[in-house]
Amino acid sequence: MPKFIEGDIFKAVIPLKKEANQDLNLERLGEIEQKILELIAANSQITIFLMAENIGISTTSVENNIKKLKEKDILERIGSARGGHWKIID
Repeated sequence: MPKFIEGDIFKAVIPLKKEANQDLNLERLGEIEQKILELIAANSQITIFLMAENIGISTTSVENNIKKLKEKDILERIGSARGGHWKIID
């Protein structure tokens, strides 16, 4: 919902979706969490193995960071492990 601020003129301030709905501040996320989100944004069907390979960490580390992102309600898995995809929650 836009906010109207009165002054010399009226100005509509419309918050961005991410700021309005949640504190999805990438600066508050760890470096690996940020990289995971970047990879998922580029390819929602990317595998944990490919994420680990691209970042240069173990698959266990990727799984642990994905768990953190899910707990923060930033990331979810839609569908099965083989046929599903990742969704970054707005």
